[in-house]
Amino acid sequence: MKKRLLTLLTTSLLSLNLPVQAATLDLPEFTTMHDTYMAVINEKANAEDTAERFRAWQQQYPQEALIGLYIGALDCLIARDAWLPWNKMRYVNRCTDAMDKAMDQVQRQSDPRDQMRAHLERGFVNANLPAMFNRQELAIEDFEAVMKSDRWSQLPESLRQQVTDKLKALKE
Repeated sequence: MKKRLLTLLTTSLLSLNLPVQAATLDLPEFTTMHDTYMAVINEKANAEDTAERFRAWQQQYPQEALIGLYIGALDCLIARDAWLPWNKMRYVNRCTDAMDKAMDQVQRQSDPRDQMRAHLERGFVNANLPAMFNRQELAIEDFEAVMKSDRWSQLPESLRQQVTDKLKALKE
């Protein structure tokens, strides 16, 4: 009995010292997947097909919450492209629920790069939703978190300007 408890305790203590998992940004597919996501934003790729690719990618890396945030954001892009109002509403609701759930998970993960990327993506999606969805305050919080980050100065100047401009518009 003592031996079993000692083994259990040792195993538990060892798991606390496991190396921190790498960021989603370090995955070999990240650049390609992000480029595809950006193509959807720029209406050069199909949102539903891209969401399916992200879901397949998430099955490979289920521990990567940032992928779930992108899937949620893609639901908002599917809503953007939908014709029927009830489909738009359904996809926006799926989008916001998925992004919030993924954000909670990303915040518990340790890599600050994933956290900053999550705030950026969710901030831009929420900032671009119609006011009736009441997501402006959340967008403000996300952009302020990005600006307070130690990594803010490492972002490209054009992206920092976009964040600053969006934040200013949201506060007006």
